[in-house]
Amino acid sequence: FFLYDDYEYIETELDDTFLKVKTSLFITPDFIIGKNPSKWEIMRQLAAKRKALFSKEYLFCENCLMQDHDVAIHEKPEKCPICGSKNIRMIYHENA
Repeated sequence: FFLYDDYEYIETELDDTFLKVKTSLFITPDFIIGKNPSKWEIMRQLAAKRKALFSKEYLFCENCLMQDHDVAIHEKPEKCPICGSKNIRMIYHENA
């Protein structure tokens, strides 16, 4: 990474050893490809996010954890557009 000395980066802390970025990107990524040692934790975080934020149905891939919130308008695909898995399902809001 190249960082400018005189620039104030939002939600970022740089000390002598680490660059720390405050983001939920690593906790709830858009999808994961390949084996990920944190897959079960990511699934847990996505379920919590889904319960708190989403009220409409969406497509969910059990393989890469992709979530497509626009698919409810269209026809459900036969396979995941990210990884090609057929292990996909529609998720419906639990309180609906």
